Amino acid sequence: MPNVKTSKKSDIDPNFQKQVDNMKDKAREDHEMRKRGEQVKWLVPQGWDGDPWNWESMKDPFKREKANADYIKACSDQMNPGRTGDLIITTSQIGMLATMERAFRARHSFHFPRPLAHQTCRRKGHGDEKGIFKVSMLDYINQVIKQTAEKGD
Repeated sequence: MPNVKTSKKSDIDPNFQKQVDNMKDKAREDHEMRKRGEQVKWLVPQGWDGDPWNWESMKDPFKREKANADYIKACSDQMNPGRTGDLIITTSQIGMLATMERAFRARHSFHFPRPLAHQTCRRKGHGDEKGIFKVSMLDYINQVIKQTAEKGD
């Protein structure tokens, strides 16, 4: 049996980090504006040129090249593969960025889909430091990174 040594091959995709931070900040801002009775701004992802007719440019903020490359790196070398955590880290970020992109594109296809009160409360939760963007997304990936670095596979 050959001597196979696993090693960490992935980390937070900077684009993933940027989009999560942006969504959390915008959710907090949206909630505060609604509480004051002000008009809220559309959630615009970091890196988008703002042209709703340019569907091609909408993909830029949701690029997953680093996470994709890390996934390939974790699977491509049989003698020095990545760890199980690398697969979790990369596929989670890839899936979450893809979900963000689908939601963003869908928003340009529908009319106001939820009642204002529901939207306001949801945005309050999204903008919280212990909300979905920081805890369920970013902190989850960071915890997997820590756990796989400490224990290995």
